[in-house]
Amino acid sequence: RKDDMTLGLVRKLENFIGNISKRVERGEEYETYKPIIEMICRAYNPGWLIVARWHMEQRTKSGYDLAKEELRRFLENETDALLASEAWRLLGHSCYQTHDTLGEVHAFTERAQLANIPFYDLSNTANKFNNFLSEGGLEIDREQKRDLATRILQIMDQRIEEAGGDDLSRMAWLAIRAERDIDARRYVEEGRNKYPENYHLVRLAQRLGISS
Repeated sequence: RKDDMTLGLVRKLENFIGNISKRVERGEEYETYKPIIEMICRAYNPGWLIVARWHMEQRTKSGYDLAKEELRRFLENETDALLASEAWRLLGHSCYQTHDTLGEVHAFTERAQLANIPFYDLSNTANKFNNFLSEGGLEIDREQKRDLATRILQIMDQRIEEAGGDDLSRMAWLAIRAERDIDARRYVEEGRNKYPENYHLVRLAQRLGISS
């Protein structure tokens, strides 16, 4: 059966990776085996996920960098939403470990479109993106900034009833980044009605010229 065949491939590939891992630990170069592994993974897409997990287990910058490359290659051809969601989660973690804030935000945004994640995770992603732009954000142009801000905002807006004062302030900043000033004012006004003492909303109201 097809599922038996797949399970057999997974076990064989995991054993193969385990043997390579032992050789690398003894001092052999991973690059010696990389062409063989890539050949297998091009023919068997889930192999990228197995190899990426192995590299992440090394907990080194080089390991996380390799995992990022492998996870992206996996996602290029994966159609299963659950597997893709897990791959985006692992990619986001790898980006976090390598201080790649933009990559982390992008990975988390993609995952949020596939899986039902806690609202505070969405809000934290919005906060990271806003902070990234406030600190310069030279890696991203105006169109990319607007597109990513819009995507995060759309996901949060669908669950706005879960938003607190800080969340609404982050949504307002996303709207500003997305050049949607009317929406920014709406989030601030709604937030001020519910949380009149929230520091971030008060500052945003001043910035946007919204009276008390």
